[in-house]
Amino acid sequence: MKAGFVLNIARFARWPLAGLEGREIPLCLLGEGSLDTVTELLEGHLVRGRTVAVHRIESVEQVTSCAIVFIGAAMDEQLPQICAAAESGSTLTMSDSDGFADRCVMINIVREGLRLTFEVNQRSALRARIQLSSELLKLGRLTDWHDG
Repeated sequence: MKAGFVLNIARFARWPLAGLEGREIPLCLLGEGSLDTVTELLEGHLVRGRTVAVHRIESVEQVTSCAIVFIGAAMDEQLPQICAAAESGSTLTMSDSDGFADRCVMINIVREGLRLTFEVNQRSALRARIQLSSELLKLGRLTDWHDG
């Protein structure tokens, strides 16, 4: 289900893709996370007319080569640097780790009882020049925002 959330959320976001060459939209995985086992469900789908290509990245410096980066919980200590890189490169940040949206991650998938929902840090998205549709904002829960 999280793979579906990632794809649908990406379809409701608008961000500058001019710096990304080719017909692919790079969706990067940074740190161990829940999407590691479902990458085949993401690969090849269309987002904004481009094919999703899943890549594993190992460092903060690689974040700007991604259109979307899904951040694993193990990256907690590097979160301020990751978010700063994402904002400078207009990279949409996503996670499923408690408290990440309150800090700087733009979309954080969370479980509420038996269902999945998501938190939205709109201020971080705006700083990265990413527009989240009003439909998406209505469905998610807006969070407070703090630096780092």
